[in-house]
Amino acid sequence: MKFVYDEIKNKWSCIQSISFLARKVPGGSFRAQSAISTEISPVQRNMKEKKKKRLKTEYTLSMFQANFDTQTPVRRLFRNPLMVSELKIIPSKWNGSICLRMELLATFRKDQAMTLEYTPHDLYASVKIHLSHLYTSLACYILDFGQGKTSLIGIPPCKYGRNYSEYYNLSKNHEEIYNYSTYGVYTVTVWEIVPTENENKKIQLDVSVNKKGCRFRGLSIEDSAVSKKNARTLLISQELVLMAVVKKDCLASQTKLLFHWTADNGQIIQLHEKTIYIKFKAFTFTKSLYKISVQSQLWNLQATNMTTSIYVNAVSSPLVLLIKGSSKYMLSSDYDQKINATESYDPDEPSRGADGITFRWTCTMTKNNGDQVNVCHGATGPLFLIKHTRLEENGTLTVLLTAEKGDQKQHITKIYALKAGVHLNMDIRCKNNCGTKVNSEEEVCLEVVCFSCEDITAIRYLWSITKGSQTETELLQNIAQNGITSQGLVIKAGALTEGASYIISALVSVGSDSASASITVNVNLSPYNGTCSVAPALGVALQTQFVFECENWLDEGDELNRNSTDDGVDLRYTVVANSGGTRYLLSSAQKSITPPLSLPEANSQNDYLLPVVIKVCDKFVQCTSVDMRIKVSVT
Repeated sequence: MKFVYDEIKNKWSCIQSISFLARKVPGGSFRAQSAISTEISPVQRNMKEKKKKRLKTEYTLSMFQANFDTQTPVRRLFRNPLMVSELKIIPSKWNGSICLRMELLATFRKDQAMTLEYTPHDLYASVKIHLSHLYTSLACYILDFGQGKTSLIGIPPCKYGRNYSEYYNLSKNHEEIYNYSTYGVYTVTVWEIVPTENENKKIQLDVSVNKKGCRFRGLSIEDSAVSKKNARTLLISQELVLMAVVKKDCLASQTKLLFHWTADNGQIIQLHEKTIYIKFKAFTFTKSLYKISVQSQLWNLQATNMTTSIYVNAVSSPLVLLIKGSSKYMLSSDYDQKINATESYDPDEPSRGADGITFRWTCTMTKNNGDQVNVCHGATGPLFLIKHTRLEENGTLTVLLTAEKGDQKQHITKIYALKAGVHLNMDIRCKNNCGTKVNSEEEVCLEVVCFSCEDITAIRYLWSITKGSQTETELLQNIAQNGITSQGLVIKAGALTEGASYIISALVSVGSDSASASITVNVNLSPYNGTCSVAPALGVALQTQFVFECENWLDEGDELNRNSTDDGVDLRYTVVANSGGTRYLLSSAQKSITPPLSLPEANSQNDYLLPVVIKVCDKFVQCTSVDMRIKVSVT
């Protein structure tokens, strides 16, 4: 709105201050505050009580400072947004004659920016365009379908000077079906034109138009160790398994998917895996930050390719320090003692053994009277000798090893009891299925190592097993694959009871000397308490999208027994289908619900019932299987 210019005086009068009265919008709100002055308008003071009451309930009054001269425009901003149906201006003070020019400028805002989506409409090159979060007034939209055709949505001013095929009234959401002349990938562009904006907003979207009505909706990479920030730390000595998760829609039976993987740490590495899974073996990566990307495409169809990435930070593995010796940590004070760490190694370079690792030793002997003596005097290297003359019977020897390699640094400490006489120095080592708990579904392999036995042909071995308070020699003879008198012991898979604890011992004899060692084996428990389901219950091969969901699964983790604190945080869910003797790995992730999956065709002789197995596995790779039969027909 504009006020009349004073043509006689040929100038704008100097209005010192004005006030605004605004009527509230029903259900809305209105707040305005003065930029400078807060005085009450004389008009308001002279109102009758009834009118004043109506003013207080229907209007809000604000005072603003106006111009100071006849030349300078003065701009005043409302501190808070106005949401009003009427605005009344009351001049409060003026200079000379009463004359005022005033412009009310509006700025349009939305809570959300405009969005553009599409869905295949049929198999004959028609798509439906979806526009959301549009202005409902004082704006217009130009929609370009990427094939030389455009459409206008909104108010008439956008149409002036242009030749558009159609015109629509404006609403917050808009849908429009467009039929393309040929299959292909087209770029759809939408311009948002608002009179008060200096620059028109534009968004674009690639639209796939193909004979099966397929489109990608999303692509992601899953791995049990990938964090929410799409980055993870990987030890160089670890393997890495990744899976591409594709979300797509198809109106007809879909075609197969092709994948292309790359790894980039400044130099792109082309990977030849074309499948949904990719496995990086240990030592694939060197110390660096890698960007691993996968591109997915629909085979033999016009469709936009999708690409996604995760970042993997490959870091050095901690040094593994091993000091040879019995688990009883007993040494003879009558003989020179070799402290041997030659079996230490760098997991990132296991073939080099201890080469390249710097060893520094600190050895402290505590005498019977409590005095402490340094007995290795800054020894270095993986192997050194302590003279027996420096050892004292019934004392203790504390050995601290510090090992370094590059930026890696590790420590290990061992405390030995010093006794007189000869002692066989032996221990039991786990060779397979090792850890805080063992997997009952796998073999357990143990081996005796004697560090002070010079004639290995004279060594005699005898293994025993204790469950609870009873030694069960007969049990061990039945479950041991290679007997109980060999240097190694192999316990058959499935022979140990889930949740049980065993003490496995080995007795070593050389002539009249003997020694024994023991190891505790805690057997893991399988995941429990849960169920798995699939929706829908039947469908068409390579067309219907099936979703598998597992609920309420629990696991005790590192604990020995199940308890009320069990959860399913570390569980992995693997879905495998079997069709015509071929196993199809459909999904393997820590998420208990899969993305939409297509299933292969089932055998007609089995009434189109497809065998599917869901394995719910814990951190020790011990699994509980759930078997399903899903009806998957050809048409």
